[in-house]
Amino acid sequence: MNVKNTVKLTVILLILILVLAVIFFGIPLSKIVGYYDIPPVIDSINYGLDLTGGVYVVLEADTSTTTDSDAVDRSIATIRERIDALGVKEPTITKQGTNRIRISIPDIADQEQALEIIGKTAQLEFLAPDKKTVLFTGDVVTDAKGVYQTNSSGTKEAVVSLTFSSEGKKLFADATQKYYGQIIYITLDGKVISDPKVNAVISDGQAVIEGVGTLSEASNLA
Repeated sequence: MNVKNTVKLTVILLILILVLAVIFFGIPLSKIVGYYDIPPVIDSINYGLDLTGGVYVVLEADTSTTTDSDAVDRSIATIRERIDALGVKEPTITKQGTNRIRISIPDIADQEQALEIIGKTAQLEFLAPDKKTVLFTGDVVTDAKGVYQTNSSGTKEAVVSLTFSSEGKKLFADATQKYYGQIIYITLDGKVISDPKVNAVISDGQAVIEGVGTLSEASNLA
């Protein structure tokens, strides 16, 4: 091998070593010039389920007991919050058809925990002003939807309309009487999603949550 070919081979090897170093280790320029580092390329690669394994599941919502067309979309939002809390990278959550949700989570260590969190039923609770005492749960709410209502000033505002079962009707009436002028906290999976002030004793099994923003936000809350 002549000198010219040897030089070419050496240059190629040096370039290859440099490329591999950038891919696996990056370049700590901050230690050389005082600012900026080139991160390892490997850290920015999304490997997906085929390379790293993970969780893949399709959930089917039971829509036979509701006429709410946004129920599946709200379920997707709830599931996304739960998955984000796990701190995983690049989860994919998509709606299939009208009542299915496809979920894929690559490279997750505790797959059983992920499946448990994804599959559990969202827990809606109504709490007393102390934020500790559970007055009743979402089991007594038969319908919830975002709607417009006309307020005292004559303008339309978005609210969440609630309808309670016969049991919930009594529980809510008792709660609004006991905590008149105070706040009842509404939580979903332990997170406060609304804190309406009780402005009246409500005994007809119907209620609205005001101050929820836009109609879209009201529908998401419902």
